[in-house]
Formats: sequence, C-alpha cells, structure tokens
Amino acid sequence: MLRQMRKPAFITRDYPHSYVSEHYRQLRTNITQLLNEGRMKSVAVTSANQGEGKTTTVINLAISFAMGGKRTVIVDADLRRPSVHQVFNVGKSLGLSSLLNDTTALDQVLRETEIEHLWALPAGAIPDNPAELLSGQPMNECLQQLKSRFDVVLVDCPPVLPVVDSKIIANKCDGVVLVVLAGKTKVQAIKKVKQQFEIVKANLLGTVLNGQEKYKSEWYDYY
Repeated sequence: MLRQMRKPAFITRDYPHSYVSEHYRQLRTNITQLLNEGRMKSVAVTSANQGEGKTTTVINLAISFAMGGKRTVIVDADLRRPSVHQVFNVGKSLGLSSLLNDTTALDQVLRETEIEHLWALPAGAIPDNPAELLSGQPMNECLQQLKSRFDVVLVDCPPVLPVVDSKIIANKCDGVVLVVLAGKTKVQAIKKVKQQFEIVKANLLGTVLNGQEKYKSEWYDYY
C-alpha cells in the first residue's frame, strides 16, 4: 500500500523530466516570486473537498523546493486524516498534535526525509479537539520557529468546506494555495472557499488546477 502511494507522490524526484515535474517547478517559481515580494515563508495548501489532490501537490511542491536547494519542511496539519507520515515513512506517534499539546519539543518531532534539504513534521496522534489545538498560540509559535529554521514552510491542510481547520491555519500562514481538480471541483465550491478565506483575512496566493489534460504539456497550471 505504501509503495503504491510513493510512486505518484514522488513524481518530481522519480520523473524529473516529465511534463508534470516541469509544471511543479513553474509553480515553485511563481510561489517564490510571490513570497519574495513580501518576504514570506509559510504557505498553507488546501482544497475545497477531499480527494482533489492537495497532498500530492504539497508533497511534490516541497520536493521541488528541496531539489532547488531550499531548506524545506512540510507540516501535516490535517489532524483528522493525516497522511504525510505514510508518504515519507516516518513515525506517527509524535508530531504536531503532541507539540501543540506541549508534551514534546520541536526537535523531537521533526523528521529528516530521504530527500536532501527536506524535513517532515507529521501530524502525530489524532486529537479529540483538532480545531482548538490549531487555533491556539502554540500553533503560532510553531510556525514562527519553523520560519526561523527553514527557507520554506509548506502546510498540508484539511479540505476547507467540511471542517474549520484550514481557515484557522490559512489565517496564521503568510499565504494559502487552493488546489482544484479539473472536472470535479464545482465553481460554487471555489467561490465559497474564496469567500471564507476573505472572512478570515487569509492571503490567497492562487489556485492550482490539477488533472487538466486539455494539452499534453499542461497537466498542472497555476493562476
């Protein structure tokens, strides 16, 4: 099961000359320009609903940043259905939830991955109160610590519409990227997400169109 997940998840490393990898590099460049304009570092990545490719997107984007020489950390802030620990084959007993519960230190939960310059902060044990944990001051302190130690902080968030978690995280991060699946994500869902981000004053950097095959060389696009 894990091996099946790793093949598509690591496409930017395993298939660096593919069209998809090239567009991840383009996405990396676009986000870098946006972040440099405001000297920002932390980016939340989410989607309207489950199954629209947000985790695959944030993983390959993180790998792309790391392969470009940036010290990068991917934070699994999906405290309801975490998956980063599976993709990178790191332990899940300690992670973000234990850090936010003040039962461990940051150095104890950071995991160096097999990819140079890339670290992972798994979600840890699934808590009873994910939204409350994410909204507290410890989450702010966690992001500040990570920003002081890494060039890029990418946060894998739950989908926006089912739960409040992503709106909380988006407000705490310097920017947020919305992943949209071609042929599945409804326009009304995108509009609703945009409205909710405006309410919490989140900085929506842009949208990644995932699964677009209108042209062979444009599987992923960025607006």
